[in-house]
Amino acid sequence: MFEILYWGSFIGRNDIVSSILNLGYSPLVQPHKKLENAVFGAVKGDQYDTLKLILSQRYISANFTTFESCREAYDQRGNTVMHIAYFYKRDKIAKLLEEHGYNDKLKLKRNNRGLLP
Repeated sequence: MFEILYWGSFIGRNDIVSSILNLGYSPLVQPHKKLENAVFGAVKGDQYDTLKLILSQRYISANFTTFESCREAYDQRGNTVMHIAYFYKRDKIAKLLEEHGYNDKLKLKRNNRGLLP
């Protein structure tokens, strides 16, 4: 289900994303090592409305530490969602991420090449 959520986010299928989120699945969970979470999918696919939908949901986690580590996920190259947004010059998406608190620690995290977002 998490793979469907990722690809739905990547191509901007808000109907699919909304249905899966309503079932209780988290867009922050990484399905496996080779595929990022749904937030990455929306950023990589340049899907502003889908990302806005994902970030508009209220998430309650039983384990705050695990929730934060999922939120601060990175890809195989060490890039966070902020790295991706700035690399592809998605300023509107980067601003939306910053408004939802993704700028705190993620702007200070370097990727594998030592670059900041």
